[in-house]
Amino acid sequence: MNTIYDKVKNQPKTKNDSKLLIIIIVAIIFSIFILYPIVRSILYTVSFNNFIDSFKESALYARENESYEIKYNDELVSDNPEYVSYVLQSLLAMGMGTECDDIEADESITISFGNGSELVLKPTTSIDENGREQQSMFMDYQYPNGKTYRYKRDYLYFDVYRSYLIGY
Repeated sequence: MNTIYDKVKNQPKTKNDSKLLIIIIVAIIFSIFILYPIVRSILYTVSFNNFIDSFKESALYARENESYEIKYNDELVSDNPEYVSYVLQSLLAMGMGTECDDIEADESITISFGNGSELVLKPTTSIDENGREQQSMFMDYQYPNGKTYRYKRDYLYFDVYRSYLIGY
C-alpha cells in the first residue's frame, strides 16, 4: 500500500530544483559582492568618527587638567592647549584619510593629552594620479585604552602644523 509519504519520498528530482539551487548560490555571491563595500565603508566611517570623538574627549580632559605636552622629535616644546584646537578643527574639516600601517619619518610631532592618549604627526609624500609627488601627513592616534588608529591624509602639510604647533 502506497502512502503519501512514499509518493513524496520517491518523486524524482526535477531540473527546477537544480536551477533553484544555482539561483540561490548566485544571489548569495552577488549579495556578498554588493554588501561588502557598503559594510566596509560604514566600518571605515565609524572608525574615523570614534577617533574624532576620542580626540575631542582627550583634548577636553587635557584642557581641564592642564596636562598637554607637545613634543617635536621627542623634545618638549609647548604645553599650550590652544594649538591643539587648530589640529582638531583642521582634521574635522579635511575628513577621513586612508588607513595604513606605521611609517618611518625623520621628524614628528607628538601631542600627549595626559589621559594615556597621544597623537603623533609625521610628514610623508605620495604620488598622485598624474605621477606628481604630493605632501601628505600620517597620523597615529593612541586611544587611552591602548588601541591605535592610524591613517594618512593627503593635502595636509606637516610644515604648516609644525610652524603652528611649535613655531618653526
